[in-house]
Order: sequence, then structure tokens, then C-alpha cells
Amino acid sequence: MYARRNFWFQVLDALGEPITAGLKITLLAADGAAAAVYAGESGSTQVGTTGVLSSTVFDALSPAGVVSFWTTAPTIDVEIVSEEGAHAKVEGLTGAQHRIVLDVHRSDTQLVYANVAVSTSLENTIVATTFDKFATLAGENLKAGDVIEIDALVWVEDQNSTDTLAIILYVGTEAIVTTSAVDVADNDLFHVHAEVHVNTAGASGYLAAHGVYTFGVPGTAVPTPFRKAAAAEDLSGDVVVKLTGTWSVAHADNECELHGLTVKVLHNGNV
Repeated sequence: MYARRNFWFQVLDALGEPITAGLKITLLAADGAAAAVYAGESGSTQVGTTGVLSSTVFDALSPAGVVSFWTTAPTIDVEIVSEEGAHAKVEGLTGAQHRIVLDVHRSDTQLVYANVAVSTSLENTIVATTFDKFATLAGENLKAGDVIEIDALVWVEDQNSTDTLAIILYVGTEAIVTTSAVDVADNDLFHVHAEVHVNTAGASGYLAAHGVYTFGVPGTAVPTPFRKAAAAEDLSGDVVVKLTGTWSVAHADNECELHGLTVKVLHNGNV
């Protein structure tokens, strides 16, 4: 067990001026858990086990923009979110690092993944198979109010007779969209646009989603709105965004490819 040690840092804008209001600061231990921090070397807990310095606490800090606390952790991860949606994270902060720059004019919409090549063809299988293009999110960086935006396109290259194809979009273990088994034809498309909301973060997290998908002949397939009610999901580690496909018959002429997968995270700026 480490003795308590003092950490302090000042939050500055892009021009080097201290930011004195409108921020939420989250202090995390190396394992991603909320860090217990204290007001002094032997004083009472300042922010308890939540690890969050609220706007009210931050506004009152002095000198301007300086955050000072005591903790037993050897290093601390610091995450800062502004009212404008700007976001900064410093991992492994030590007691010798004293400046964090946050450009509040750059709201944080983070492109996490966009494939630059078509997936390997998914073919000749009746087993639900994951396309080899997928995104991995750092779940420990997600906070309540964040939104995961997903856009994906699957192209049916070839189809045998009346064989069918079913597709599922997953976020973590949650099936966000599950299609029926569709009697596709050559050159049919599956397209989905989904917004996945982080209702609760952490190991006891909850996700909810909505969006629209189409599946069938380009230009004529009917858009299908969908809703995914809030469901429990462990968000404390890697969260994989992936699509799977299942053919009804294993045949060499059954082939489809994931042509596009884009995943963005819109960080919650409501502090």
C-alpha cells in the first residue's frame, strides 16, 4: 500500500489560459476503476469512490484552473470533458506532470474505426461467422451519455438458388440488429445505421439503441426502423463492434462481403 502523495495539475486552453469553469474531471486508477482521492495527506475523502470532480467543485478551485488532491495510487488517469463536448485523457499522470491542455473549440467526435479494404468473403457456411473487419472500443473510456454511431454495408456477391442470408450487428455481446433470413439475390445490399447510447458505464453498464436498416434489392428495399431496449453490458474492457452472417445452405455460390464499416464515438459534453 502506498502512502498518500500529492498530485496537482492545471487545465489550460489552447492559448495557455487557465480554464476555471464548465469542466467535469474524472480520476481513474490504472485498472480503470474510479480512484479514491483525498483533500489532504491525512484528511477526509474529497470525492469518495466516484472519482469525479463536478463542475461545482472545479469552479471553486484556486489558483485558477489548478486541481490538487492526494491519493495512494502511484499514477492516475485523468479524463476531462467540457460543456462544448471537448474531451482529453491523460494516462499515467504522475506527480511531476502539471499541465493539461484542452482545446474547448474542438468538440470530440472520435472516429474509432473505418475499414480501408473489403472484408474476406463470407461463403459456403451455415455457421454464424464474423466478418474479418470489426472495431474494438476501449469500454473503460465510455461514459454515461456517450453515443456510439455505426454505419455498415454488406454486399451479396453471389447467391445460390433460394438460399437465404441472415445478418446480426453486435456491440459487445448485445445483438443490436438481427435480420430475418432473407432470400437474397446477386448484388443485394444490407445497410444499417445505428446509434447506440451508453445509459450506464462500467462493468454494470447498460446500452440502448435505435436506427434503420435495409436488406434487399438496392433502390427498392424497404427501410426498417429498429429499437433495442436498454440491456446490461460489461463496458469495463474491450467492446467489439462486429457483424456476422449465416447462410441457410453451405454452397460455393453463397458469398457476401462487408464493404463498409464506420464506428464513431460522440463523447457526452454535458458536465
